[in-house]
Amino acid sequence: VELGKDSKLTIVLEDGNVFNKAGILVPDSASLTIEGTGDLKIKSQGIQSYGIGNNWDSGVGDITWASTGTLEILVEADEAIAMGGGIYRKGKGIQIHSGTVKLTVASMRSVALGSVQGDIPIVVENCNMSINLNSDHSVGIGAIGGVQNTHIYRSNIYIDGAGSFV
Repeated sequence: VELGKDSKLTIVLEDGNVFNKAGILVPDSASLTIEGTGDLKIKSQGIQSYGIGNNWDSGVGDITWASTGTLEILVEADEAIAMGGGIYRKGKGIQIHSGTVKLTVASMRSVALGSVQGDIPIVVENCNMSINLNSDHSVGIGAIGGVQNTHIYRSNIYIDGAGSFV
């Protein structure tokens, strides 16, 4: 699924949903909201790859997870982003309001939740989250380059990392 420039898309999940090989592209200026009661599983692979968002060197729009179901993302790539993107410029950033979120990255360089560059706002609330980082250089939540702007409320978060700079 690829959102276009300045587009807004709401996906309402029911039952189980699976994306293999590629995720959901949310470019700079686009907005994606995922809601409902269903589950979403994304497995994305490639040299540069993402689950929900955009590539390592590309701008990312707004992403909102409001489903009461489970989101499970696995990204295997040289440069991997589970949820977020390379460059954050403006907007609401990433908001996770409910459900269970499981993010796994296996790569040389990775971001599980956030961006490579920019002061991306991240809100996590009413959520059970697990992050598994298997990367040489990685960030679990936040940005590699930028000011940390993360707010976590009423959530359980578990982060497990292996690599040189995690």
